[in-house]
Amino acid sequence: MESTEGIKRYYGKGKVLNVMARLSYEVQEKMKKAYNTDRLWSFSRISTFLDHPWIYRMNYIEGIRGGDSCYTYWGTVAHDLLEKFYDNEKGYAYEDLIEKFEKAHVEWAFMDDPMLKFPTSKDGSNSIRDGYIHNLRHYYQNFQPIEHDVTCEMPVRLIMNKDTDDKTEVLIGYIDAIYEDEEGIINLVDFKTSSKGQFTGKKLAEKSEQLKVYALAYAQKNGVPLEDIRMRFDMMKYLSVSYKQKNGEIREFAKERKDWVKSMEKKLYTDLTHADVANLDPFEAQELLDEAIEFNSIKNLPESVQELYSISNYYIDVTIDKEEAEELLQKLIDTIKLIREKEQGDIDEEFPEPEIDGSNRFFFEVLNSELLKHHKGYQEQKELEEAKKDTEDVLSAFFN
Repeated sequence: MESTEGIKRYYGKGKVLNVMARLSYEVQEKMKKAYNTDRLWSFSRISTFLDHPWIYRMNYIEGIRGGDSCYTYWGTVAHDLLEKFYDNEKGYAYEDLIEKFEKAHVEWAFMDDPMLKFPTSKDGSNSIRDGYIHNLRHYYQNFQPIEHDVTCEMPVRLIMNKDTDDKTEVLIGYIDAIYEDEEGIINLVDFKTSSKGQFTGKKLAEKSEQLKVYALAYAQKNGVPLEDIRMRFDMMKYLSVSYKQKNGEIREFAKERKDWVKSMEKKLYTDLTHADVANLDPFEAQELLDEAIEFNSIKNLPESVQELYSISNYYIDVTIDKEEAEELLQKLIDTIKLIREKEQGDIDEEFPEPEIDGSNRFFFEVLNSELLKHHKGYQEQKELEEAKKDTEDVLSAFFN
């Protein structure tokens, strides 16, 4: 059995818990008193300020929260299923997960909540919705649990300015899943139902900041070197296809789960007809391949082909070194200082309404539509457009 000493040190209890409770109000108040601070920060609070100052104002100053979108709703469903599985909750065993997913799907469909509907594609179809659901369905149909002792929702805290004359600031967060592997590496896992296109290049650097902050917090608490911590995104809508080439080397492909067999069609056909693999005639090969594509599985193909392919969860791994850690920590400190300064100023000037245009319309109208009810400029423009339409309708009726 793999070592769990690092995680045991964190709890100081000599055992591994599966799912930890969120810090209660009483515990948070005690933490504030202990560190002589008036506020416990979260990464989401800081990132909201940096990305969308007006939403920060709505959420954290005026106390107005936006409702769920289809993406936040399904993200919560996906996380809850995994937490209950790792917590060994009754009714959430390995074989139960797909049934629980389907139940959640039916419940969501019967809600018929406009706020929770997926946007339609450019052609007016529901391909975005269908693709999203089919991808997650495949994840639970072919669930591959982490084969180590896993703890979900572990709270972490990062103490800033503790060795300076500045005000001590404390950030708390919760790690989706954490485990120690057979090599003694601490793995922090973030379950993502997002598209992998958001996790490339500069976007990956931005998306991974939260996990990196949690890594800093874990390292600070436990004295674990940063090089012994790995951060992983479990990209749930995707899988990794491992293909064994003629030279014996393994090539990896990241594919959407919903149609991964279709995406490998040419390579599969080549293997089915190749003399050294399955050596089937073209007609028989295509017939088998069509069936495999229909069921999105290669279990019907000859074993000589199947053994060349294997699928697993698709992870995006990131690391952090000491220099980057220092820069990230300073960024947090500087941002918190700036937030406190702006909160003391004129709210309308420091946190102005953003202009809603083509660059952010999807973000606001689909993901944060509830907040737009409090956006004065947007509401005024909406009233003008409605008045204009009413006038045009009256004129059209009069002259026609």
